[in-house]
Amino acid sequence: PKAAQNEPVPLSAMLTKGAVRDNLPPDDLTPLDEYVHAPDDVYQWEEIDYYNMTMIGCHTYIINFTSQTWQTPEFSTQPVWFHYLVVHVPLNFTHKDAGVMYIEGGGNDSDPPDPDSDTVILTCQIAKESGSVGALLKMIPNQPIRYFDDPEGRNKTEDESIAWTWRKYINNQSDPTVLLQFPMTKGAIRAMDTINAVVKEKDPESDVKRFMTAGGSKRGWVTWLTACIDKRVVVVSPIVLSILNFNQNLHGHYESLGGWTYVFNDYYEVNLTRELDNPSVQMMMDHIDPYSYRGRMTMPKLVFSATGDEFFMPDDSYNFFDDLKEPKYMEMMHNTNHGMIFSYLRLYKALTVYWISYLEETPKPNLTWSIERDVEGGSITLYTDTVPKEVNAYFADTMHPERRDFRWTVLNGTQPIFWNDTSELIEELDAYTYRIYMNVSDTANYRGFFINAVFEGPAVSDYDFDMTTEVNIVPPGKPFPPCVGEECYGTLV
Repeated sequence: PKAAQNEPVPLSAMLTKGAVRDNLPPDDLTPLDEYVHAPDDVYQWEEIDYYNMTMIGCHTYIINFTSQTWQTPEFSTQPVWFHYLVVHVPLNFTHKDAGVMYIEGGGNDSDPPDPDSDTVILTCQIAKESGSVGALLKMIPNQPIRYFDDPEGRNKTEDESIAWTWRKYINNQSDPTVLLQFPMTKGAIRAMDTINAVVKEKDPESDVKRFMTAGGSKRGWVTWLTACIDKRVVVVSPIVLSILNFNQNLHGHYESLGGWTYVFNDYYEVNLTRELDNPSVQMMMDHIDPYSYRGRMTMPKLVFSATGDEFFMPDDSYNFFDDLKEPKYMEMMHNTNHGMIFSYLRLYKALTVYWISYLEETPKPNLTWSIERDVEGGSITLYTDTVPKEVNAYFADTMHPERRDFRWTVLNGTQPIFWNDTSELIEELDAYTYRIYMNVSDTANYRGFFINAVFEGPAVSDYDFDMTTEVNIVPPGKPFPPCVGEECYGTLV
């Protein structure tokens, strides 16, 4: 596989210069804005295959597109980035200006997407059910990559590649475009340009300029950033990327675990944990932390987290969710991990119903909640403006004798922490207000719990709205003291 080889299609042919400006945020431009929205002479796309998926409800086009030149040929083995892109045009194409884009990874040496793959099928189904375009973007980031100044000379992928570029920036802050989130985000923005161009070729009446973006983990980070830097993103659904307000959240991880989750190894290996209080790290996050751009995110936000996530903590949201503008919704997925195992169907339904409700302008329930805790226990009170169909609650206790740790997997082992239904403890104060109180655990150091409310979905959808509160963890406080400077190097757990 290689970059698209047809005649270049200049960005100006896809979007006028005025349209590019229209997509930019209204306030002062940042280096990320300037990098992502800068025209690139290598941008081009070609259709390499077609799949008749009309049994599901779509015409499906497989696209190879070249998004950008990142750095120079002397910097890495991958200066020119290309991507596979699946574009579904539904048979019932009623929303000709709108589309969903799901962002995935994958390798540059992989074959084009297979029509039988789960995410290809699911993005077609979202297209069919919503009457809008569905798209699947692959190879964010391009990988493997070998960086030529790496003394080990090894190919890097995923977190190892991100960590390497972070270390490069911390050592020399002169060029923020070295950060891998820059080309990853530009790849996603160029994908939206390409989706519009492909669909317009198939249906000249179309003009796809409203998008819901979604993706998990590193792609969840890019999902957040697409909403921060391009006004075409009208709904954003990041999945298992709850590290906004990076420095504050990372310090909280250390205080909960007494070290660093083992899956941070790639960052640990290049001494990034030792640098947590280095001002260069905050400078880096000023460029790529979605929290730095939170004032721009005025669109609906559906934030997915997992109770057993081995990367992140179930209460990471305490450090950013209150600071996000409305509308915003929390979806805590119980009994799953960072990979969302056992939860794909629930995730698909949630993405679909939220997108349909946006397109059909269906009102969504408004939820707020208050969380209280002390040494004896804690409560969550849920307030809503819509009578729910059902209200449930789930709780779990930690297993480690010291750590405030709900991960399913740990260094050299597992923690089979199951979140149990405890809905019988919910008190209905009135039709719109529900409260649960839980005592601290008699057998564990920490107990977490949250409320899950289900509401009638849009009339045109088969799915209901599924929303949760944040997690309350009792008793208050964390088991380990804060780290400062070199102390933050820590150990993996």
